[in-house]
Amino acid sequence: MGTTRRLLLHAIATAAAALRPGAPHARVLFCLGGPGAGKGTQCARLEHEFGWAHVSAGELLRAARAGGSEESRVIADCLDRGAIVPVAVTLRLLRRAIDEATRRGAPVVVVDGFPRNADNVEGWEADAATKGLDVRGVLFYDVPHDVLLQRIAVRGASGERDDDDAETARRRIRVYEEATRPIVDLYARRGALLSVRGEGDVEEVWRLTKEALAPLVGAQEGV
Repeated sequence: MGTTRRLLLHAIATAAAALRPGAPHARVLFCLGGPGAGKGTQCARLEHEFGWAHVSAGELLRAARAGGSEESRVIADCLDRGAIVPVAVTLRLLRRAIDEATRRGAPVVVVDGFPRNADNVEGWEADAATKGLDVRGVLFYDVPHDVLLQRIAVRGASGERDDDDAETARRRIRVYEEATRPIVDLYARRGALLSVRGEGDVEEVWRLTKEALAPLVGAQEGV
């Protein structure tokens, strides 16, 4: 059998498997906001309260930087500079984590900290076209810069994150404004943005989060 025919048969088999009744289908909610916006805290609450899966792009990357591969070195360099990691690297990590969460039966997978720029969006949408990835909306935490810097300073003092020094924090906020805010605006124009004012305390932001997600939570059985 020729190579072209084998590839064609493989593609047909893959598509058929994806369409089988009961085949895993990833339902995704993106979560965006500046560094220190509280995304991780609120996503953990969503996981606990609603049984959704929380997949943090940042945590995946920080874990992956520990290896000795060339990819690990690329990740480490980007994180140290406060830059955005190449989309192909991030997508590989995200796909694996989303697949695992979907197999465990999570009704929604909350992807925290992605997409961060136009390249991320293009890479995701090209991948989603063939992988059965269905984005249900974008949860956005809107927090003023001064509050972000205060929170990062507190987090850095506690030693919670090794990339929370003041200089890196300012670079990350600048990258966020230049690269990620346009993505927030893109999803707003698509009517897919669920915006939450995130400068309050944890409980206040949680209340606002539940209000923003009420339509999705109420329809969870049919999500």
